[in-house]
Amino acid sequence: EMKSESEPKTAPDVSVFETTTLSVETKPVEMKASKPLSPYH
Repeated sequence: EMKSESEPKTAPDVSVFETTTLSVETKPVEMKASKPLSPYH
């Protein structure tokens, strides 16, 4: 989040990554079934 303020250009990327992480935590089974995010998590 702090990086977002420092680098606005990275804001969208961070948002997408954060959203993905949230989804993974919300339903890891669904995401895992789609594609394992072991290195990302």
